[in-house]
Amino acid sequence: MLRVTSGAAAGQERTLAPGESLTIGRSEEADLPVRDTKISRIHCRIEQRDGRWVVTDLDSRNGTWVGARRVKEHPLADGDTFLLGRSVPVEAHLKETKAAPERRRAVFPSRKDEEPVPIPAPEPLPELQGPLAALLGTSLGEFRILEQVQPLGPGTFFRAVQPTLNRHVLVEVFPDASIAPAIEALRSEVRRAAPVLHPCVLQIFDLGEGRGFTWVTMEFFQGRSLGRVLRETHFVPIPKAVQVARRLTEAFATGIDHGVPVGACSPGDAWLDEEFDVKVKFFREPGSPPRPVGHFAYQAPEVLAGGDATEPRAAVYTVGAILYHMLAAAPPLTGTTREEYARRARHDTPNPVRRANIKVSPILARIVEQALAKDPVRRHEGVRDLDRELQRALQPTI
Repeated sequence: MLRVTSGAAAGQERTLAPGESLTIGRSEEADLPVRDTKISRIHCRIEQRDGRWVVTDLDSRNGTWVGARRVKEHPLADGDTFLLGRSVPVEAHLKETKAAPERRRAVFPSRKDEEPVPIPAPEPLPELQGPLAALLGTSLGEFRILEQVQPLGPGTFFRAVQPTLNRHVLVEVFPDASIAPAIEALRSEVRRAAPVLHPCVLQIFDLGEGRGFTWVTMEFFQGRSLGRVLRETHFVPIPKAVQVARRLTEAFATGIDHGVPVGACSPGDAWLDEEFDVKVKFFREPGSPPRPVGHFAYQAPEVLAGGDATEPRAAVYTVGAILYHMLAAAPPLTGTTREEYARRARHDTPNPVRRANIKVSPILARIVEQALAKDPVRRHEGVRDLDRELQRALQPTI
């Protein structure tokens, strides 16, 4: 038996049967949830190896401690105490492990009962200068500029009202001097992106010019990029991760129908609001900063070799790689150049997702493994097929 002996979770305990493993962390996904901000979401694991119980730290931020020593793995004897983050003591009573625990239904928590997932705070907005500052309270075409908001691209973004349709929109504004060399590319991008209509795709409305500015109007949405969420929060709880992956399959299916190279997308192309609702931004402005090299971690081997990023099975790989990152707190492969990613995508096998996150069910792990198959024929036929598999993975099981 394990017992938390002090702090907000004092008195919580779990019984361990021989051969069983158990995770401890502040997330409700942990077998023994301990609500303390000093410990990680999935902090450590207790398991039996060769007849001995061992505590294994799962790369927690503040560590697992035995006495004054931070440990990665440590064998436990009956009566031992170890510390989570040096602040939460846990006693191990290992002679009480013969009774098998009650078998629990593996049901994902309801939306109401889920632990809130922290969305990174908005970044400070740059101070408006010159003509851009003078736009506030005035109109660009039929759009009245109300306030500066968080950017979803390289331009300056404003919330604006369109009185004729009684709606708020996002307006991305470029001074003419900055966009002039790429104006034709911008027009082409707007024409390509505007017909892609789906609730999970950021809708592009129109392109306007006047008063020394060029602007793009789009539906109003404020959120943080999934790439930033992963950098700052690491693991995404399993139900939320599957929710995001399913929304990506919907957006990608629509993109494929319109010839969008969705197999070249990455977490930086998906934006999340506070409820983890998803908007994929297929629109990419000319002059956008080059994508970081880590972008290639989500591309299928055949795409990295120069293949077609509009192929449905390439999109399956991309969704699988993003889902893997949400579940395992790291992309399936790493590298420093496109060539290295291409080589590793062909030859290296990702670390099994359940080794990184023991809470991932075998069913979900199998789905992720199939989506990441190196041979496209072994993957799901398309993202709609993958979505059906993910839906089944969330069904309660005994």
